Amino acid sequence: MFVSGVPGIKPIIGDVEPGSLAAEAGLKPDDTIERVGGRTMNTLEDALVAFLDELLADGQIDLEVRGADGRERAVDLDVRGRESALTEPDALFSGLGIRPGPVFPADIDRVDPDTPAERAGLESGDRVVAADGETIRSWQQWVEYVRARPGETTQVEVLRDGERITLPLTIGAAEEDGQRIGRIGTWPATRLADDVIERFQAEQRYGVFAAVGQSAARTWEMTQLTFRLLGNMVVGQVSLRNASGPIMIAAYAGETAAAGLTAFLGFLGIVSISLGVMNLLPVPILDGGQIVYQIAEWIKGSPLSERAMIVGQQIGLALLIALMGFVFYNDLTRIFGA
Repeated sequence: MFVSGVPGIKPIIGDVEPGSLAAEAGLKPDDTIERVGGRTMNTLEDALVAFLDELLADGQIDLEVRGADGRERAVDLDVRGRESALTEPDALFSGLGIRPGPVFPADIDRVDPDTPAERAGLESGDRVVAADGETIRSWQQWVEYVRARPGETTQVEVLRDGERITLPLTIGAAEEDGQRIGRIGTWPATRLADDVIERFQAEQRYGVFAAVGQSAARTWEMTQLTFRLLGNMVVGQVSLRNASGPIMIAAYAGETAAAGLTAFLGFLGIVSISLGVMNLLPVPILDGGQIVYQIAEWIKGSPLSERAMIVGQQIGLALLIALMGFVFYNDLTRIFGA
């Protein structure tokens, strides 16, 4: 994959949530993550893996970032005591208060008829820049703002033809998954300009021999991380919800296949590493258990008894059944939102 080129996103921070861990540590929108724990970051995926590695090591994520002004500075994210919450599925960046780029501005593409947005005077082409004095930097932030305020009236500031206009908006209400949320009836303009795509796009491509070294290093890095995640799950420092079963693996496989061949092959590589690590666990029915048996026989100087082998196999089978039940439970709770 490294020979043909692996596409990715540059590790640029699109937005930082006010009052979050990232904001308190000094991270700012448009910061580029240059290094994590002294290691150079090429893509957002590199940064995610490095964040998890630092978090599991000592609960402190040491960053070197380059700001929009081109200056580099050191940032220390202290997350000690929050490891379990931050290792919930898809919770790391959001828990830190980071929205990785690219960020879509709150540009309105169209307004549905007879909706709160139309009644307030919002139009296609408007860019929402503030609401009740709170700066709106992205469409996602605007959606979250609206959803949290059903039935409320807010003063919305928009840019229209270079002019800043303030409009009173009474947010509508709707039911979603048993919760009352705000809705106004607008749709985003999400097409990015070529210069924005070029700014955020990254590709890792190497010659044949260099690719072999990079592949070995990436495989070893993911193997180490998998072992550390498993170890920290056992002691309760990593969320047990990270354990996925066949249902979620199939779902992720479908998503990555839809994203393209490169994404799908990368996902298969991660699954293969995870299965390899699991197979090396010292559970009698797995290959790791067979290694334990061989070591025990080597120390003992003679084969183990048939009774010991049978008991070990029974224990191993019971552990596997318990594990499968647990990961199926995890999968179902993710699907049904429990």
